[in-house]
Amino acid sequence: MKRLSIRLRFTIITTLLTTLCCVVLNILIMNSAIMKLDNLEAVALDFSGKGNQDIKIELGISDLFPDIINTIAETKHDFTVQAVIFTILIVIIGALLAWFFSGAALKPVRDLSRIIAETTENNLTKEIEVSKANDEISLLTESFNKMKLKLNDAFQSQKQFTANAAHELRTPLAVMMTNLEVFIKKQNKTENEYNEYLVSSQKQINRLNKLVNSLLELLSMHTAQLNDEIEIVSLTDEIICDLDSVAQNNHVSIEFNPQSDSITLKNKGNEVLIYRAIYNIIENAIKYNSENGRVIVTISEENEKSVIRVEDNGKGISKEEQKKIFEPFYRVDKSRSRSLGGYGIGLAMVSEIMDIHGGAIELEKSDENGSIFCLVL
Repeated sequence: MKRLSIRLRFTIITTLLTTLCCVVLNILIMNSAIMKLDNLEAVALDFSGKGNQDIKIELGISDLFPDIINTIAETKHDFTVQAVIFTILIVIIGALLAWFFSGAALKPVRDLSRIIAETTENNLTKEIEVSKANDEISLLTESFNKMKLKLNDAFQSQKQFTANAAHELRTPLAVMMTNLEVFIKKQNKTENEYNEYLVSSQKQINRLNKLVNSLLELLSMHTAQLNDEIEIVSLTDEIICDLDSVAQNNHVSIEFNPQSDSITLKNKGNEVLIYRAIYNIIENAIKYNSENGRVIVTISEENEKSVIRVEDNGKGISKEEQKKIFEPFYRVDKSRSRSLGGYGIGLAMVSEIMDIHGGAIELEKSDENGSIFCLVL
């Protein structure tokens, strides 16, 4: 049955049910009718005398009508044959009607199946018309339209990610190729020129290596195990200690103000990924801060969730750019990001880590006085 179409399965099941009902009904009717005919055969007529006369005569109906037994037998036979014929006709007609109406009922499914088969990445934005009937087919169509939009967003993100990754990889390769061509054309190369070329190549190779490692980390996060009990206050304090040298080099001070000495996440997670998310946010607040700036890190519990706020007093992010900062490879200040060794992957990585843990990253405020990023877990 599983290999048959839904229409054929529906027809077969309907036919079997119709047959069963007809057979049971015929059996009941035939038994009742035959029982009545059998009782007719046993009818006896009683003729009793009047008064004191002791006379009593009993005659069976067959004695009065000798041919009635054959007539009753023929009637039983004809009744049985007609019942079987009508049953077969009803079953056939029922099967044909079931086939016809099931085909009509499943036509929207066939149309939807055809449209789905014709769907490609080039027409994902084209929505399927939803019928006005609030039935299962319309609900399925609405769900498919939503899935198409999600797929389209995923395809666009993938294309953008691939293009940005190719651009980032192409830049150091182009620099290396240019340096190599210039180096080859030079005659009588000096030792200093060899050293300069090697240093330049090493710099670009290190950049490529960091970029590839960042991409691999971004792609492999979804396979991470989420089974760690995470104490967020001590973890953040450890991160601030690790970033102390970075803060000193950038002449930035860090203040840490947790609501309590110990806050454990209600849900288990991956401590390495959470470490990376908090690290990236605080590191960005340090690197893109003002001279002699300040970073304030607070941890609080709000609505049964842990909220980590990282506030800086940098120059802020414009409203147009705030919508794009969580996209991979997007940089607000491209020249400064390159000088600081950034690739625009940090916030995208934090966003992915938050999604994996069922949390969120929010830009709570950003203006000329600085920005406030929130990690909600």
